[in-house]
Amino acid sequence: MKKIIFILAFIITGTYVSAQGLNLGVIVPEETYDGVDAKSYKSLGSKLERMVTECGATSINSGNLVLFPVINFISDDLIEGGMRNIYSCEYELTVKAVSLSNNMTFGSCTWLLKGKGYKKSDAVREGFNKLATKDSKFAAFFSDIRKKIEDYYIKNRSSLIAKAKTLATQKQYEEAISLLYEYPSGIAGYNEVQTTIGNIYKQYQTANCSQILQEARAKFATQDYETAAAFGTWVLFNVLIIS
Repeated sequence: MKKIIFILAFIITGTYVSAQGLNLGVIVPEETYDGVDAKSYKSLGSKLERMVTECGATSINSGNLVLFPVINFISDDLIEGGMRNIYSCEYELTVKAVSLSNNMTFGSCTWLLKGKGYKKSDAVREGFNKLATKDSKFAAFFSDIRKKIEDYYIKNRSSLIAKAKTLATQKQYEEAISLLYEYPSGIAGYNEVQTTIGNIYKQYQTANCSQILQEARAKFATQDYETAAAFGTWVLFNVLIIS
């Protein structure tokens, strides 16, 4: 069933990303890091996703191009007094745009933020909340990295296609498709990339139909009719597409 899920996910997300032109995911720590808890980072992640959307792209955390934050504390003071202590923080928040496949950095954007709270995480989160969804600095940063990303893909299109074809010959179809489907729509070479994806997808279908059919027969033999039917439907669906 894993193969079926992958293909269906590719059809749905691949079409969606292509329609939007550029997918820029957001990665934030999922646990406490540098004294800042996961809840605060999640709040920042949601804000950055909205900022990306405001700039006309999509933010789906399943691709190669991502934004990730780095915090540099300038001051981190605990003010004692009254009924409860108060944290006061001043820090630089830097958001970098990188390619996970080759660790290439396309650019970064930095804000100076301040916040107060009963805990360090609360103080930092107050600073995050001060970021505007429609932020002019981020908009300029996004425009710059978008141009760099598009230039990168245009320049490296031939090598990316060649690498994807090599992966396909090694039967690493998922990796081959994933390498190409991030290619932004609306730029030179997009149709060529889509044609290559389609050809690799057909190779994947041809290579796996017989295997899936065998698995369906095995499930049927053990009276697991529901799974057998699912496998059988997948084979029929793909045979119709190939033909």
